[in-house]
Amino acid sequence: MPVRLQEMPWVKSLPSFTMHLAVARCMDATRLPLYFVGAMAPDAMNYPEKEYAHMRYEPDRGAALAELARATNPADDFAEGALVHLYTDWLWDETQLKRYREHDQRDPLWFKRYQHETKLASSWLYWNEAWAAPLWEAMLAVPLEHYGKFAGIASEEIHALMQNGCGWLKENRVGPSAFYPPELVEEFVKETAENYITWRSNIC
Repeated sequence: MPVRLQEMPWVKSLPSFTMHLAVARCMDATRLPLYFVGAMAPDAMNYPEKEYAHMRYEPDRGAALAELARATNPADDFAEGALVHLYTDWLWDETQLKRYREHDQRDPLWFKRYQHETKLASSWLYWNEAWAAPLWEAMLAVPLEHYGKFAGIASEEIHALMQNGCGWLKENRVGPSAFYPPELVEEFVKETAENYITWRSNIC
């Protein structure tokens, strides 16, 4: 029987940072950097609170996300970015995480191998997409007082997450991933953006 995501307390940031930015950018590349800061925000918290914030313990995750979407102003860059993050994780969990879990069932350490593949894919995006490095710098330049609120996370924690993430990417020019190659990531990004736009318009 497949393992339900709600039963996996060790699930961490999925997918990796640059893939979140790629999805958010595919939806609307013209939005302010604050939108992309919001697209990082839900990962700037500890466990198990992070799992609850990502709605992984909800009996109906889709319904919970729809409720949050109805309460989110699409014009609020930070809040909309955070919603995009949560939606992206929902689709990734239900497709790409499950696909990896079915592929690698050797032992409890499979998650470390999975994380390695997502890091390879994220690094490849950072070093091979012309928009990636400038976008990270623009996000880091947003004043902390402009940040919105998400699940009680402090602005300093979000900024630290971005600094650490960008620092890792700059120091690790690796990839691509064999399991998540560029063409698969590109397809996921495009499909997620298209699905989100439809889903969001139906809710609004």
